[in-house]
Amino acid sequence: MRTTTKMRAVIKGNELVIAIPLLEKPRLSGSGKNLLVCTSGGVKTLSVKVNGQPIRIVLSAFIPPNAPTSVTRNEDRETPDEDHDEE
Repeated sequence: MRTTTKMRAVIKGNELVIAIPLLEKPRLSGSGKNLLVCTSGGVKTLSVKVNGQPIRIVLSAFIPPNAPTSVTRNEDRETPDEDHDEE
C-alpha cells in the first residue's frame, strides 16, 4: 500500500534531519517480517539539495512483529540511536 507521506527535511550543519509522521498504528510490512511505525511509501524526493541536486530517500522504521502495537511517543528525545544498525 503506497501512501503520500508528509516528510520534512532540513540540513543542519553536516546532518540531514528528517521528520516523518508515525503511522496511527503500526502495520505489517510488505514482507510480513516487521511492523512498520513510519514509512515514506517508496522513493521520495526531498526539498533539500546537496551539490544543487534534490535528495531522494526511501525510509522505513520498524519494530519486531511481536512487539506491543501501542505507540509511545518520546518527543523530548533528539539524539538518534547510532549504534543500532540492524536488518
